[in-house]
Amino acid sequence: RRTECDIRIQLPQVSKEHCKIEVNENKEAILTNLSTVNPTQLNGSCFQHPVPLKHGDVLTIIDRSFRFEYPLRSTPRKRRSRSPKDETLQQVAEVESLHKQTSGSKSLHGS
Repeated sequence: RRTECDIRIQLPQVSKEHCKIEVNENKEAILTNLSTVNPTQLNGSCFQHPVPLKHGDVLTIIDRSFRFEYPLRSTPRKRRSRSPKDETLQQVAEVESLHKQTSGSKSLHGS
């Protein structure tokens, strides 16, 4: 329900702070349940402590389900047409893109 939340679910049963996903220093996404009344479920089961998410996990809040997609980064393929400078610039761009995707925390909240 809070305006600073990244994702809001428009259901009255959803808590102001229902759960959160944070990316830790090891680039792992960690799911934390924040609701005691209607707990967040992971792959159909309730959980007590923060848990690492894996690619393809499904988290459910009330009757809304979300598939978590965080595939492992593939190794960049070298192309013969690129100069070493172009290859370095491409790797820098990929690192910056990955950093933007994984930085910060995402919270799921109701309104």
